[in-house]
Amino acid sequence: MKNIASKNRELQLQRMKRAIRGELTPRQQEIVRMVFYEHLRQAEVARRLGLSRSTVCRTLHRAESRLRKRLEY
Repeated sequence: MKNIASKNRELQLQRMKRAIRGELTPRQQEIVRMVFYEHLRQAEVARRLGLSRSTVCRTLHRAESRLRKRLEY
């Protein structure tokens, strides 16, 4: 049972990565990576990229919306 769950999780992760590459702009990809994979706060992402926190928040929201639409069944 655990092996099936592990395979399902891996398939979901692969699907998410394809969606990120196929749907998001380079900036959106970078912000998603920093927030969800590097676990940085939006304020830190903004500082590192030289953007306002509101720009990071807005970009992240748009990226999440695009991914949600793409990954709906």
